[in-house]
Amino acid sequence: MGKADCKPTHRKNKTICLPFFQEEYVANIHESINFRNCIDTYVELFPELFSPEIKNGYQMKDIRISKKLSLPIRRIAIAGTPHTIRPSFVMPYMTEFTSDIEKTLFLRKTSRSGH
Repeated sequence: MGKADCKPTHRKNKTICLPFFQEEYVANIHESINFRNCIDTYVELFPELFSPEIKNGYQMKDIRISKKLSLPIRRIAIAGTPHTIRPSFVMPYMTEFTSDIEKTLFLRKTSRSGH
């Protein structure tokens, strides 16, 4: 199969990173109404993080558990497209908590600036 045979695929599930404090996230993730209130606040504060269709509303979807971090992750649907809500205290692809990797990133920056 050559390159001409490959069709581009568009990922239907999108990720939105929101600036949750870990305590706030854990306290609200399992209660749809509380989590919706949090999202509504972020829509007002940071509309650029969301699809423009958010103005027409969104639907709360399921909760999945991150395999890497065992963290519950909520999904919403905006105009029928699923969006994963990733809290900002977690690195992309759910690889680490930012607090665990913070010192490593700082050391890397410090060692590079010495050259």
